[in-house]
Amino acid sequence: MVSPEGNSPSRRGRPTHRPESARADDRCGLTGAWHDPAEPSRKGKPDLILKRNATSPARPDAERAEHTGGRPRRRHLRACAVVLAALTAPFPIRAGVPQARSDVPGGYASDSVILRLAPEALPPAKTPVAAAKTGTVTRRVWEGAPPPTFNRALRNTWKKWGVTRMEPAIRTLPKNLAAAKRYGLDRYYVLHVPAGTDTPALTAELAAAGAQVEQVSLNAIGTLSGLVPGQTQLLPDDDRFCDQYDMHNTGQDCMGAAGTPDADIDAPEAWALHTGTPGSVTVAIVDSGVMPHIEFRDRILPTGFNAVDPTDPDLTDAACPHGTHVAGIVAAAGNNGFGIAGVNWNVSILRVKAFSGCFGFEDDAADGIIWAVDHGADIINMSFQFCDSSLPLLESAVAFAADNGVLLVAAAGNDHLCGFGTVAAPARFPEVIAVSGTTEDDRIANPNTVVNLRWSSNFGPEIELCAPGDFVLSTLNSPTTYARLSGTSMAAPHVSGVASLVKSFVPQLTAGDIRQILRDSADDLTWNPNGGPPLVGRDDYYGYGRVNAFQALRFAGPQRIVSSSPTDGSIDGRQPSEPDGSNPDGWTTFRLFFLGGGGLVSTVAPTDLLVEENGSVASPGIQFLIPDDTTGTLTVVLDRPITPGTWTTITHVPSNTSATFGFLPGDLTGDGVSNEADVQHLVDTLATTSPPPADLDVDRSGTVGPQDILRLIDLLNGADAYPAWFGATLP
Repeated sequence: MVSPEGNSPSRRGRPTHRPESARADDRCGLTGAWHDPAEPSRKGKPDLILKRNATSPARPDAERAEHTGGRPRRRHLRACAVVLAALTAPFPIRAGVPQARSDVPGGYASDSVILRLAPEALPPAKTPVAAAKTGTVTRRVWEGAPPPTFNRALRNTWKKWGVTRMEPAIRTLPKNLAAAKRYGLDRYYVLHVPAGTDTPALTAELAAAGAQVEQVSLNAIGTLSGLVPGQTQLLPDDDRFCDQYDMHNTGQDCMGAAGTPDADIDAPEAWALHTGTPGSVTVAIVDSGVMPHIEFRDRILPTGFNAVDPTDPDLTDAACPHGTHVAGIVAAAGNNGFGIAGVNWNVSILRVKAFSGCFGFEDDAADGIIWAVDHGADIINMSFQFCDSSLPLLESAVAFAADNGVLLVAAAGNDHLCGFGTVAAPARFPEVIAVSGTTEDDRIANPNTVVNLRWSSNFGPEIELCAPGDFVLSTLNSPTTYARLSGTSMAAPHVSGVASLVKSFVPQLTAGDIRQILRDSADDLTWNPNGGPPLVGRDDYYGYGRVNAFQALRFAGPQRIVSSSPTDGSIDGRQPSEPDGSNPDGWTTFRLFFLGGGGLVSTVAPTDLLVEENGSVASPGIQFLIPDDTTGTLTVVLDRPITPGTWTTITHVPSNTSATFGFLPGDLTGDGVSNEADVQHLVDTLATTSPPPADLDVDRSGTVGPQDILRLIDLLNGADAYPAWFGATLP
């Protein structure tokens, strides 16, 4: 361990003693504890430090799947009748249920379903949970036993599937309540069930529960902008990423302690959306210096400042392994085949050395902050603490930075050295985001309540956010080494990194904008270290919650459409029918995924959307909208199906963003054309695949079988209400 006393800092022209009134007063002068490799970990095993030759080759890319066959030989359409007799009985599928994956954009939730109740099934006015009011409409929430208004089938389903909560699906009803009721918007509810539930089976059972259920559907999740369809995460190939619970917590062992899945900052989900834009954002690391580590050395800016001794060009942290560790959390390159991944893979680093070894002075810290402002810092990370009650210079420097539009992030401090329940400076200043530290199971770092923990996070009324700070793996002060450190020093750069990612994603955002976004998008943590009731909402331990990189990106910037389901620009007859099985020959329901606007798709009104269909005298209108602020998904229900053979565009007028859909029944190969090749594909699949894919249900009957071949032949031969489809494409 670094000695609590250590060697006194040496400064040119200054005595080498440490004045009690001016030193950064924690065990290392900063706010991170170094876990020496020779010291035992939680289970008595040594900590790991990876040494890798800088010239070592990166891990090879994942192997690509090999193509093992060509297109099947085409046969004439009339030959299909011969094949019909040889096929097995049709394979059943659930009507209206898309064969998608759960808990991924483009799929459906495994912990909730949506249903519309008949008026007689609505919960009574008096509910076990206090009602929240929206305008003049009382929004009813029901927990515990099923409402007494439910029939026996619904009550049995509630109990069987372990329903925990029922709440209105429309969080903010339109002002025109008469229209809302006319479309049943006051009767849409979300049923919450345990995660991992077979919700397709649950929807099928609810659909059979009688007339009290007018409609039931899966709770769909939209796809993200710029993603491979269905992709929810970008998991980098760095060979020690599996050890970074702070970025992606799967419950993996962290130095002898099992983590809690998803007790992380949702970094892979954020990276699937954005990994940073080179040269767009600068984060200043005001610390003990930063070594040019292989993970980010090409993004260290050529200018830098040694506030301890401006005549000394050394900007590394050779005397105290702290600044490089902080920088790696912010900026380590991801997907480079080795080491770790930082939050922002493309951010620029501005080095400001304000501490001599592990100790520093107020004037140096203040000088370094002001220098960073004057040299283009967008964000300043301050992983250090001062406990003095009066720090006018440091406070003035922080105020100066804030007045110049710089976002300031600081560690709350460790081990209550400033007093129990007291946040250290500069974190306690109102211009600064104060960050407390949590463990791999989403608990405030507290050795009195967390087994074998060797440090404590400060807490107090100034805490704004929290982030992982215990045994965080990052870069060390040698070009190719890594180690785990603990402390709020490690928590703060997670917030700085996310802030830089948001700034890169939407450059026009101000520091104030980003600060509010980080608050609004944080995950509320509720574990109470005092053993009392859960800490719901903002509190002195976690602030507004654990920083969430993905949600921060989702909340950022102006509201706009970024993706849709069905996929924007689709020419695909394989889409599932409506969730309730209606309109089998077309689509009326579309899901638009929005970014920005604080994540509040409930603010989108029907008048904000324009539906246009080429080739039609009158385009479809909007029947009603179902917003989901949790996922950023807006479900648009049209008053009629879109016309086959045309393009239909839904435009969000305020942002001038849109999604376009094309419906060509029978395009089973997905090549944009409906012809005999699709019949052959269907014949071969039915003959060789059991059960056949649900997307081959051409007639939308709920089963895939020979009747779908006949239906497709009818479409192509014009024996249907549709025009002739042989070789048809959309205009």
